[in-house]
Amino acid sequence: IRPLVQMSTVEFHPWNSRRGHVEQPDEWRIDIDPMPRARYADVRRVARVTQEVLAELGAVGWPKTSGGKGMHVYVRIEPRWGFQDVRRAAHAFAREVGRRCDLVDLTWWRKDRDPASIFVDYNQNTRDHTIRCAYSVRGVAEALVSAPIRW
Repeated sequence: IRPLVQMSTVEFHPWNSRRGHVEQPDEWRIDIDPMPRARYADVRRVARVTQEVLAELGAVGWPKTSGGKGMHVYVRIEPRWGFQDVRRAAHAFAREVGRRCDLVDLTWWRKDRDPASIFVDYNQNTRDHTIRCAYSVRGVAEALVSAPIRW
């Protein structure tokens, strides 16, 4: 990490796959992304529903703050599926969370979406998409940090 710091790297965004299986992710990422007027209490509510659905699937999620207004949940998976398959599964998962929680809006591309809604961003599981890692500083004046948390 020292060479990256010496090059003035502030944010670290690792891939969700490793060198041995670059095209097969070993991490499924759930990005709970609030719109501008969403409250953090609502982000936590969506996170609780996320935890509930993961538990029903027998999966373990590792939550962290995003370094902004949202949350990220990392789920370790076997590197057996490609990015497209993992994204499809993440989309189905997001739909189920949305079915259970009226705060979730899966139509992020619409201009008329509710500014208080929360987007469960399944697109972060697409190849070349990354999420800030834990303990990474956000490149903003406040220097917010992404940090692991407990459910």
